[in-house]
Amino acid sequence: MIDLSKAVARLRGLPKKALIDTIHTCTDGDYRSTVGSVGKFVAPSSSEAVMEFENEGVALQREPDANGMDLRITGRIGSGGMGLVDSAEQLALDREVAVKRLRPSCRDEHHMEALYREAKLIARLEHPNIVPVHQLGTDEQGFPVMVMKHVRGKTWTTLIQTPNHSYYERITGSPLVWHLNILCQVCRAVEYAHSRDIIHRDIKSDNVMIGAFGEVYLMDWGIAVPLDKTGAYRDPNFAGTPCFAAPEMFDSRVPVTPLADVYLLGSLLHEILTLEPRHPAKEMNDILVQALYSKPYNYPDSIHPEIATIANRATAKNPMDRYKSVEAFRQAIERHLHHRHALDLLDSANELLREFTVALSQPKQDTHLLHRLGNQCRFAFEQAAQAGPDLPEAHAGVMDSIEQLVHFELKQGALEPARHLLKELKDYGAKPGRLAALGTMIDEARNKQERAGELATQIQYKLIERLQETHDSRSGSD
Repeated sequence: MIDLSKAVARLRGLPKKALIDTIHTCTDGDYRSTVGSVGKFVAPSSSEAVMEFENEGVALQREPDANGMDLRITGRIGSGGMGLVDSAEQLALDREVAVKRLRPSCRDEHHMEALYREAKLIARLEHPNIVPVHQLGTDEQGFPVMVMKHVRGKTWTTLIQTPNHSYYERITGSPLVWHLNILCQVCRAVEYAHSRDIIHRDIKSDNVMIGAFGEVYLMDWGIAVPLDKTGAYRDPNFAGTPCFAAPEMFDSRVPVTPLADVYLLGSLLHEILTLEPRHPAKEMNDILVQALYSKPYNYPDSIHPEIATIANRATAKNPMDRYKSVEAFRQAIERHLHHRHALDLLDSANELLREFTVALSQPKQDTHLLHRLGNQCRFAFEQAAQAGPDLPEAHAGVMDSIEQLVHFELKQGALEPARHLLKELKDYGAKPGRLAALGTMIDEARNKQERAGELATQIQYKLIERLQETHDSRSGSD
């Protein structure tokens, strides 16, 4: 079991610069309130860290252009834990690029090496969903500069958290399906990184960019690390975003493996479904508790059980209880997407079956309505089975609807249609016991009809005899 006090101690032991690098990303809210919430157990003081963070923002505005690399800085894109990203013009090629540099307070040997390592690591990852590095060099002051493709678009966080965003006007179909397809693209980027023995460790919606033309990029590989020969990475310090992080990321005794990225992708899926991070507490201590226990989430009925199960399995506390790989996680989502149309049809068919069953049990019955409901129900299940041939519920629904139709025909006294339906049920592979029970019902109905017919014949003969007697009696009196 992970020791909560030791996990907190890992965060408490971070120096001020490392604190700025990591903890300020624990929520998507205001940085000042985030640092304030952890101030009671981290050092140096949170107010000092905030002051330095804000002062750096002013200082960066005055930084010289990276003229040593044939670049002209044109504007600010954003900032991260140790650096900032500007838009720039690459003069020789006359193109717009993104330039990442270090903050003034991070211009030491440790952070310089970190930026060099990040650039070289990304350069190893040539993938359509990973932003390419164009160049790595130094500015006029000798500090590292990483030149990358400039992606114009929105962070995925913006789109997830703004359901009425104008971007959705260009999307056809369900927004949830669109988000799940985006997640599959992010998965492919992580899969490729894992194939190169690299784990990301900070997968979250704020690190995914959606381009103006639908491009999807997994960004910010600043804390990505290569795996050792055992397929793991050991870090004495916490690195990542606590409100998305896997429990083992807080425990220095536990090596981090690709299964931590599986958890982070599960946290992304959770955010898509709920619009909240996996560990949504406001106070850092509460975030740690939620992360370390990682209890299964009780998703509302509006979320399909299949996708809810996928999210909970991916974010299981025990890494061995998660999907064995990012590929397996992605394939589960793709199966859900493939099933989704069939599942929608299945939901409609089940509702029709419930309606048909209730109507069939009423003392006063509308024959026309029952006939229509029964056939609609069967057709809906057959459509679901065709759309999802590997969905056992759809095939079971076809047989259930046929069985109810047998009951309906028997109530109408239509034995031949009932026998025909029984034969179809046999062709669908119904169990012998089920077929025998329905066959017995049909036989009993036939016997009942025959006895009723015999009784009717006897009554008819009796009536004829009485009529004849009456006729004879009148004839004799005449």
